[in-house]
Amino acid sequence: MADRGRATSSIQLDDKSRCDYKEREDREAIETASQGALLHNVRRVYQLTTYGEERRRTLVCREVDVNQDG
Repeated sequence: MADRGRATSSIQLDDKSRCDYKEREDREAIETASQGALLHNVRRVYQLTTYGEERRRTLVCREVDVNQDG
């Protein structure tokens, strides 16, 4: 699971991601394994916003590695 406020990745380092999240403090990337997958193959990228004392996440990008090739 990703740290709050910091994007992390457990997929490959050079994974050809189309989601803009790397090295951005205003994004959070969460990766999960879909049903039947042994490795993480679904990435959701959230925009982090703060309203007063409330922190909100808005889904801005989702990627799925459907053929499990990384």
